[in-house]
Amino acid sequence: MNGQEPMKASHVEVEMPEKGAHLSEEGVIPLAATEGLNIFHLSKPNPFLKDLEPLKKAGLIPPGVLLYNANTPLRLLFRLSGTIVRAVLFSYSFWLIMSVHVFLSVMYYRMGFQHTRTDTTNVKHTDWPFLRSSTYTGFLGTLVSFCLVFQTTQSYNRFFRQYECCGEIVRNARAFHRAMRGVFDDGTCPGAKATRHRLYKYIIAKMYLGFAWLPHYRRVQVNVWVFDYLRREGFFTPQEAEQIANIPKHAKPFGMIAKWIQLLLHREQQRGNISDRALDRLMTNIRGLNRHVGILNEYASMPVPFAFYHLLNVMAIGYLLLLAYTQVFSSYFYGIFPMALTALVTLGLRELSNALADPFNEDDTDIAILDMAASARAEFKAILDFELPDYENKED
Repeated sequence: MNGQEPMKASHVEVEMPEKGAHLSEEGVIPLAATEGLNIFHLSKPNPFLKDLEPLKKAGLIPPGVLLYNANTPLRLLFRLSGTIVRAVLFSYSFWLIMSVHVFLSVMYYRMGFQHTRTDTTNVKHTDWPFLRSSTYTGFLGTLVSFCLVFQTTQSYNRFFRQYECCGEIVRNARAFHRAMRGVFDDGTCPGAKATRHRLYKYIIAKMYLGFAWLPHYRRVQVNVWVFDYLRREGFFTPQEAEQIANIPKHAKPFGMIAKWIQLLLHREQQRGNISDRALDRLMTNIRGLNRHVGILNEYASMPVPFAFYHLLNVMAIGYLLLLAYTQVFSSYFYGIFPMALTALVTLGLRELSNALADPFNEDDTDIAILDMAASARAEFKAILDFELPDYENKED
């Protein structure tokens, strides 16, 4: 139109690097633009995660999240750390069942029947009670498999419900910190910086103590270590530390900290330093945080009913002991290997269900909740005194 040629769609070909090529300044990512500096500090470790190393070395908290590549199953097949196989191999149940099976095999083939196998065709020639696997272990095995799978599914759902609570705690704390950072920015009100720093300490201490006061961590006194750590890091004044140390036996310190936050915010609102809308926004985040900390403690305080766990345990052990006897007759000593695999899988499902149902211990499969608190602390601290770069509004 108007004597101009119509625009043509341009096509730009981008030469992609070969597989395995280094992403240097000659590759796709322009690292030369950073002038050799790691501007995002990708290799800089989180110092607050490092502070938790004594607890991890002592085996009091889980080592962290295990990341893996699911596309390399054979490479991961022989890994023991972070797996339930390791827990089964260190359990008394597995070695009891295998010892019974090996003992019966030796007694039957070496001492009683001189390598003679027994099946339905020659069952009359043995003095040992012959039990058909299909009759006695078939029905029981199906029932045990169904119940263990059902328990594992329910435990998996319970695990992710508790993980979601941990995530909601961090998300509510993050939303509170970001809103608080804007409300109490420097110059917005008298003492804004001091109030901001105090609220930052309260919200971090509430997360740490909320996680450390779960039943298992209280039993192994991780809560004592966390309280002393926060005290040494300056999160409490001497008066505040004394109040927390002297709380009643059944009280929880993160509840006390929640009251401190509420009183501080209401005081600032009464002084006219923050609006009613800002107060409501901050209190909404605090209520969400309190709610999910409470749900997490309720889950941790109420394990899977013992009667349910006990019945499944009796079924699994009884089934494997019966199988250890019936597999002696027709398999010779070769039956040791399938027997070991059956025991490993059956007991593995049991151990996996137990681990998923209670993910706040020191096992490799547990949720690293204190790592989550340490990561949130590093994130919050980075924006605590962050200042926007200077800019000017210029008219066109």
